[in-house]
Amino acid sequence: MYSEEDLDNAVQQGILRQDDVNALRQHRSQTTLQATADQESFRLLTGFNDIFVSIAGALFFVSLFVLGANYDKALATILTAAAAWLFAEIFVRKQRMALPAILSLVFFVASAFALPLAFFVTPTTTVLLMCALFSTIAAYVHWQRFRVPITVAASTVGILTATVGIIINRFPGLIEHKLTILFIAGILVFLFAMYWDSRDLARRKRSSDVAFWLHLLAAPLIVHPVFQQFAPLGGAQDVNTAILVSLVYLILAVISIIIDRRAIMVSALIYVLYTFGHLMQSWSVGYGLALAGFIISSSLLVLSAYWSPLRAILVSHLPANMQRNLPVTLVR
Repeated sequence: MYSEEDLDNAVQQGILRQDDVNALRQHRSQTTLQATADQESFRLLTGFNDIFVSIAGALFFVSLFVLGANYDKALATILTAAAAWLFAEIFVRKQRMALPAILSLVFFVASAFALPLAFFVTPTTTVLLMCALFSTIAAYVHWQRFRVPITVAASTVGILTATVGIIINRFPGLIEHKLTILFIAGILVFLFAMYWDSRDLARRKRSSDVAFWLHLLAAPLIVHPVFQQFAPLGGAQDVNTAILVSLVYLILAVISIIIDRRAIMVSALIYVLYTFGHLMQSWSVGYGLALAGFIISSSLLVLSAYWSPLRAILVSHLPANMQRNLPVTLVR
């Protein structure tokens, strides 16, 4: 592997021409840029020390809450929240650990959510709305201080929970349309995720990590209502259902490839596997679920191997204004 200094020395000694070196650097930059985007990277571990600290931290928070709850539940939640904040100051703000950052957020937000429950025996709708509001505020405050990418998704969960809770409380009959409400919520979260994605098309900054967690949240909210309409888990499966499931999954796969996010495909996978597995079993095919899993997983592995060139082809056929708002590809 040649360093930048090696290349500069080669130019000075007349071994390489400056134009050739510049072209090499540009080619490497473009290739690295595209590879970085297509890998859909996100920070979870900086080393095994992350796991060590997280295990110790989780044990500490749980023990602290249990001990405190023996005296007063409200005090226990406040102490746990304070401990999670102090934990983040040391291991997140100073040492920049990734997994402990998520752990501190989870316990801090969970403590805020549990605080109203400590004062009320019966968790009424109003109390649950207070829980959602407290947790949302806690997530926002945590974000302002520590900028943990998953925090935005956590805040979004709180906002959605509070909003849906208020709507259902005002119009109880809408509970019958819960799948539609979930789908609309999923679309809104998906659009929010795309906004964060558009801020970092090279996927090298924090915005990309924020978008990753939002896509992870949006995927089940979108996929579950769609497949539950015509292919519910536990329902009868036939050829027509299998064809419909395949078409929907194909559409979701194309969308996933274009936006370069795999969360939607992963969320829908259980429905595809269930549908084809039970269809094969109804045909008396031995080990139907295993056979379906083998075929589907093989297809996904092939897709993963050719993800970048396939994505380049799909994106190249989109309008120019859409291409400008999508992660980089080798072909524009």
